[in-house]
Amino acid sequence: MKNIADKMKNLNILYIVFISLILSSCECHFIYSDPDLCEWQTVEYTVTDDLIFTYEINTNGNFLEAHRIDSDDVFDAFGESVSDEAEIKKIELVGASFAYSSYSDNEAEKISFQAFVAENDLELLLMNETGEFDIPDGLGESFAANALLNTVGVTKMKELVRDYAGLLNFGSFDVLALGTTLPQGKLCHVQLDIAMRFTMVYEDCRWLPLGMGDETCEG
Repeated sequence: MKNIADKMKNLNILYIVFISLILSSCECHFIYSDPDLCEWQTVEYTVTDDLIFTYEINTNGNFLEAHRIDSDDVFDAFGESVSDEAEIKKIELVGASFAYSSYSDNEAEKISFQAFVAENDLELLLMNETGEFDIPDGLGESFAANALLNTVGVTKMKELVRDYAGLLNFGSFDVLALGTTLPQGKLCHVQLDIAMRFTMVYEDCRWLPLGMGDETCEG
């Protein structure tokens, strides 16, 4: 009998721990909604995702290519998790990189470029000149580009991402790749990928167990 009692006691402890974990990780709607135990509270969330800009460069000299991003692309990456009542607190561009990969008919040996963010008639420098890079055979490696970022273009991109993610603006913008290939006159046929990693912090008001949020709010 003592063994049975001990087992029941252990099961009760496990049950209490299990329920406590559920209560601490879930909203009140699905567990309990006693107003003495729950209240509307603010919670901060962080979403991180990449915007990828891809270009097929097929030239024997200089090039100017554009990749267009619209508000739906940005909303799919960042805004789907944000409710209508949520407030976006900040957007940060936390990393940038680029990579080349060549097609079988490529004859060029080197490539360099810079990038601009363009909206309507406004073009702002986003990434400074990379300098010359060897074009790899086939799939190439990725290069960090944080040090090449230009504050003016980054500020504009953050503004656009914030507005599109929060449904404050609907439209599109381009990221332009402007560059040159060497030797001049040789066919350059490569794919260029530019990746921009953004982190978005937003605040939402949720019905939670007491003390689970940051501060009270109006739900």
